Amino acid sequence: MLAVTRGRRVGADIEQMRANDDIEAIARRHFAPSELDQWLLLAPERRLQGFYAGWTRKEAYVKALGGGLGTVALDGFEVSLDPDRPAALQSIGGSNDAARHWSLWSLDVAPGFAAAVVVEGTSLRLHMTDEI
Repeated sequence: MLAVTRGRRVGADIEQMRANDDIEAIARRHFAPSELDQWLLLAPERRLQGFYAGWTRKEAYVKALGGGLGTVALDGFEVSLDPDRPAALQSIGGSNDAARHWSLWSLDVAPGFAAAVVVEGTSLRLHMTDEI
């Protein structure tokens, strides 16, 4: 997956959703407390999709900052996790205002995959193509 912008920070992530016994442990270790609460409120059959919705949203934001896992604290910012609701960057360092300066989308790319794109700025349009 490739994300391109003109003069704005951008990040993208795509993951194949795999049932994994460690998903809850990973969520507890890396999600902010409010994200973990959101995730645990999902019906058990929706938690796999919710986990990957949150994970791809978080990784996309980290990549937009120019970092990687381990360079940015994943619990230092919050994203929405409900796969049935619009993607949202909810807070950055506890600030809802800082999060409002970013646009976040979840992408429907293929069955069994979760993907997200985040771009610095608001009132933006997203154009997707499967051609290069």
